[in-house]
Amino acid sequence: MGTPAEEIKQGFEKIQNEFHTFKQENDARLKKIESKGTAGADVEEKINRHSEAIDELVEKLEKSQTILNRIATQPEQTVDSDKEVEKKMSTFMRSYMRKGDRALTEAMVKEHRELELKALSVGSDPDGGYLVRPEVSAMITKKIFESSPVRQFAAKMSISTDAFEEPADFDEPDASWAGEKSTRSETDTNQLSLLRIPTHEMYAKPKATQAILEDSAIDIEAWHAAKVAEKFARKEATAFISGSGVGQPRGIVSYTSGTAYGEVEQVNLGAATLPTADGLIALQHALFEAYQPNARWMCHRTIAKEIRKLKNGSGDYLWSLDGNLMDGWQQSLLGKPLHWASDLAESGAGNLGVLYGDFAQAYLIIDRVGIAVLRDPYSAKPYVEFYTRKRVGGGMRNFQAMKIGKFAT
Repeated sequence: MGTPAEEIKQGFEKIQNEFHTFKQENDARLKKIESKGTAGADVEEKINRHSEAIDELVEKLEKSQTILNRIATQPEQTVDSDKEVEKKMSTFMRSYMRKGDRALTEAMVKEHRELELKALSVGSDPDGGYLVRPEVSAMITKKIFESSPVRQFAAKMSISTDAFEEPADFDEPDASWAGEKSTRSETDTNQLSLLRIPTHEMYAKPKATQAILEDSAIDIEAWHAAKVAEKFARKEATAFISGSGVGQPRGIVSYTSGTAYGEVEQVNLGAATLPTADGLIALQHALFEAYQPNARWMCHRTIAKEIRKLKNGSGDYLWSLDGNLMDGWQQSLLGKPLHWASDLAESGAGNLGVLYGDFAQAYLIIDRVGIAVLRDPYSAKPYVEFYTRKRVGGGMRNFQAMKIGKFAT
């Protein structure tokens, strides 16, 4: 088994070879459809097998790139004094998770707070953030980041209140032409709106037997972080796409279609069952020029598989694999990055299946600083539950920076 960099290089070459074969087979399929009206079930099945093989290779490539990025961003060794602070905080947290309140004296809790201040930490919430180390909080956040496609690319902000508010200016002042000596009448002024994104509570309750905790059979911090991150990532990913905004973040596809403030424009993808090349091109061109440089696509992987078969009017495939070994390779559609999002709808009449836009400009995620953990040894005996809560919000910030592809009805 080679290094992550070698695996990435080999993975890229395998995908290119597989896609070359796929294109040859698909070209033959299209010729059959053109001449006979159908390609036949066996040909379609063969194409789908090649496409599924590409999907598997792309998934492996992305995992290897994630590992390589994680290695590249590992923090440098801290000085001895910082390591001592870290060691003490870790001891306190593990004691609490293994044995509960009885393992902690008032002096230990006080020292933990002092150590947090010494470490300049805002990782845990003082209102019930039972000894959560900032590194554990960061570990959970990092795992969520790698799992939730919208969080990876949206704008993010940490706050210490229950909601984020800012004036939103999407109107513009009126203007008029005038001659050198003509009277200048008053023009209309632009109107400001108030953007408000509240935070909502999200929780997880991983559990372990008391025996496992007492026997030190697991790294309790790493286990807890992995379990919580998995739950939080799934909840977040769904909410950021389709959340109602009631008791949860408001998702991108939940907004009314339109071009006014508070609306996200929906563009017809050209068919009720599958996207068309013309529909995708129309969706891309609906986005203003200012947002095109950092724009990217998101869709369900089943839609991405069908997109891979499409060509433009010149006979060029819309899908490609772009990049390099240093920055990584990624799927591209019409020259822009393409990402899978399993929480988006699959193809179907009237479904909102494709997103295209500058996610950092369009969508804002609000994190209420701190993750709180409460140890509960009573509710699920013989298991100990770790009730872990996090407050997060999300909503559209710039409605012009995102377009949604809608299947025809």
